Amino acid sequence: MMVSAIFTLYFFVIVIRLLISPPDESLSLPQWPIVASSILILTAAIVVFLMAFMVLMGWKWAIRFNWAVFAIWVAFAALTVVMAGKFALELMAPTAIAFLPYWIMLFRIQRKWER
Repeated sequence: MMVSAIFTLYFFVIVIRLLISPPDESLSLPQWPIVASSILILTAAIVVFLMAFMVLMGWKWAIRFNWAVFAIWVAFAALTVVMAGKFALELMAPTAIAFLPYWIMLFRIQRKWER
């Protein structure tokens, strides 16, 4: 839950910084990229929060939701690595390191709940 809270807070800080002070080069451009990226980041923050919250509440279908998020994240990571190369590993590695213990713990919880 702590990792989820930290990532959610981090996502919200990014959105606030984007909306309050957009990058200088974007001031002459239309503002829709900033709004679109803010919506995407807020959606990610909500999903990351729900991942831990639903498991904490003990909802059995929460594990399936988490595995779906994991599958989407793996697909996104693979696509990013294919498109951006080694630079993408620098972007995806911190998230993988942070959430790998969570997904291992999730597997243990799933086995416990299935008994």
